[in-house]
Order: sequence, then structure tokens, then C-alpha cells
Amino acid sequence: MASRILPVSALLAGVALLLLGSGLLGTLLSVRAGLEGFSTTSIGLVMSAYFAGFLLGTRIAPEVIERVGHIRSFAIFAAVAACTSVLHPLSISVWSWALLRVVTGISIVGLFNVIESWLTVQADPASRGGLFAVYMIVNLVAMAAGQWLILASPVESFELFSIITVLFALSLVPVALTRLGQPDVTTVTAVPFRTVWTVAPVAIGGAFLSGIVMGGFWGMGPLFAQRVGLEQAGVALLMSLTIIGGAVMQLPIGHYSDRHDRRRVIGLTAAWGALLAAGTSLLLGYYQHALFPMMFLYGGFAFSIYPLCAAHLSDWLEADQLVDGSGWLLLMHGAGAALGPLAAGLFIGRAGEGSLPLFFGIVLLPLALFAAWHALPRRRDEELLEDQSSSFVPMVRTSPVVLELLAEEEEPEGGFIDPDAELDVEEGFIEDLGSYSPEAATEPGPPDSTPPGR
Repeated sequence: MASRILPVSALLAGVALLLLGSGLLGTLLSVRAGLEGFSTTSIGLVMSAYFAGFLLGTRIAPEVIERVGHIRSFAIFAAVAACTSVLHPLSISVWSWALLRVVTGISIVGLFNVIESWLTVQADPASRGGLFAVYMIVNLVAMAAGQWLILASPVESFELFSIITVLFALSLVPVALTRLGQPDVTTVTAVPFRTVWTVAPVAIGGAFLSGIVMGGFWGMGPLFAQRVGLEQAGVALLMSLTIIGGAVMQLPIGHYSDRHDRRRVIGLTAAWGALLAAGTSLLLGYYQHALFPMMFLYGGFAFSIYPLCAAHLSDWLEADQLVDGSGWLLLMHGAGAALGPLAAGLFIGRAGEGSLPLFFGIVLLPLALFAAWHALPRRRDEELLEDQSSSFVPMVRTSPVVLELLAEEEEPEGGFIDPDAELDVEEGFIEDLGSYSPEAATEPGPPDSTPPGR
């Protein structure tokens, strides 16, 4: 594996530097806006603007890449991201920050597009799974590490914005020095939204609602931590623990989904996330230290919903449809993420400073019910599992291009997940939830002409 990763190490280094800066910028702006006296609604608007830019960038970035190539595109997007980061402390207002966040979102998704399409071309079918795993590990570790950079200087100072600018600029260096050939821009098979909704409505609904809670977490999580009395180190710890929880829990939950109706697993995961989020709000008034382990567990379930939705969608699309289909998934997730911080800010403004986890629980509960309704027994469990041809892979939301890393992989076990592996977590997962019976699932149901994804 090392021999396969080494040629693309420059691209991975660029991603790591980029996400260190991006992770710090999101946390810094949320905390700094609170110190500047922005209302929770205004902070939500500012943080939502980033995800609006992210959505715009999914349409703008491919055109830029096609026009000038990958290296020049990376240079353009990195330069713009660096400029926007350093402009924040020069013009402190809701509308100027919102505009800067839109531009930052466009730039970041453009950088993701460049790196992911480049990695896709460099990965042969035998190494796609392993490269995908390393790429996701780099993403999660860099995002978690970026939270701790907030301790490098006081939040009120200019220095943290300078550090972010330096990190964005430095991400250019390894990419510009790489000897890898630039990939050709490829075309993909278009998939109408109606088709995606018809075969996998739970994936679409899950992407949208998980986008709301994840956007709320990224946008309002640091402010929530600050408002409940945590210092800068506490803010960094809470954010990083939630991210690490998402990294740790994705694999066992994903393995479990490979053996059971993925719609049911999405519903159970959302239900556990809602329960933990609501429990966090209840415990916060009595035992503040419970916040850290509860958010770790919550992150494990919340971060797993989007990759579960991506795996569910990939079960019902052909390989050449996967990139465009995942684009619709990312669009719905991004729409939810754009709405999330604003909705969370309005909710906190009415319900109180410590109510953010309760907001997460309220949003995830309808997803649990929606997925459970679609997972009502309509087919034999064995038949459904035969149709679930894809294996789960841990991931975070980046750009639709990342799915190309796995689109041409013929053997799932060629990657880093073994679908036949024994998992100790499975029985406990079933017993704890108490809502799934293998015997009941295998009983024949009435004939059904509904498309398998429904």
C-alpha cells in the first residue's frame, strides 16, 4: 500500500493543509462572532453562507477545471481562499462575513474537486479502496487537528486569521511541485433527480436532514461550547471529540449495514443520534462533564448517516451513474447544511444557549421515522441483501467526484473493508436497540412491485 500512496502523497499533503486551515476558520468565526456581539440568528446566517457557497461551487468548479486544468485551478481556488480568510478581521459585519463565507465555500469545494478527480485517475482498480480509506483518514484527522489550532493565539487577535491564510497558501506548494500528470476531464452519465428519488428516497431524505444537523454542528457547535462556559481548549476538545467519534463509529455501523437492510440501519442510526442529542441537552444542566462523552457518541452516529445514505444510493445505481447520482445526494446534503446553522441559530435564540443538541434530536427524529416506514418488511431479507451489491465505506462530505474512487472497483474486498469479517459489535447493536429481529425480517411479506430502494 505504501508504494501506491507515495505517488499521491503531495495531493494528500495539500488536502491536509487545506483542511487544517478550513477546520480552524469555521470554529474561529463562530467563536469570534459571539465575542463581537452577533446574535445567534446572525451567526447562523454567516455560517450558512459557507454551505451556500459550497453548493454553488459544485457547479462552478468543474467549469473552471475544464477551462484551465487542475494545477491552475488549484492555484486559483487556494489563492481566493487565502484572501477571503485574511479579510475577515478587516471588515467585521454580518453581511461582509456572509459574503466572504460564500466565496470561501466556492473555493473549498473547488479544491476538493481538483484533488479528488486527480486521485481518481491515479488509483488503479486494485488500490481504489485503500486510497479512499487513506484519503478519508486524512480528512478526519486534519479536521480534528484544525480545532486545536485555535489555542495558538487569542481569538480576538489577528494572528489566527494569518495562520489560516498561511495554511491555505502552503497547500499550493506540494500540489505545484508534484510530477503527477494532470487528468483529462471525464464525462459521466446524467441521472435525473426523479430517478434517484424513486430508487432511494431514504438516501435523499437522509442526506438532507443529516445536512441540517451537520451544518448546525459545524456552524454553531463552537458557539454552543462557548456559551455553555467552555474555554478555548474546551471548545477545541468538544469539536475534535465529536469528529473522532464519527471516525471511530463509521466502520462498525457500516459493517452492520452491509448485512442488513440499509434503510433500517439509517433509521436506527438516526434514532440513536436523536436520543443521544436529546440526552445531552438534559444532562447539561446537571453534569456538564457528561457533554464530552455524549457528544463523542452522538458524533459516531451523526457522522455515519451521510455515508450510509451514499452506500444505500450506490446499491441501486450503475457505476457510470454513481458520480452524477451522488451529486444529487451532495446537493441535498448541502441544501440541508446551508439551512442548518440558520435554523439552529433561530432555535437557540428561542430555546436557550444549551439547546443546540436538542435541535439535533428534533431534526433526526423525523429521519428515523421516515427510514423506518420505508424499511417495513416488504421483501425477504435475503433477497434485499443480495441486491445490496455495494459495501459501506467510511466517508465525509466533500464533492461528488470522490465517489469515482470506488465506482470502478469490481471486488469490494480489494479495498480496506472485508464484508465477511466477524464483528463483535453486531449483536450488541441489535440487542441495545431492540427494534430489529432477524427472524421477523426473514418472514415472507406480501408481493411487492415497489423499486428495491424504496
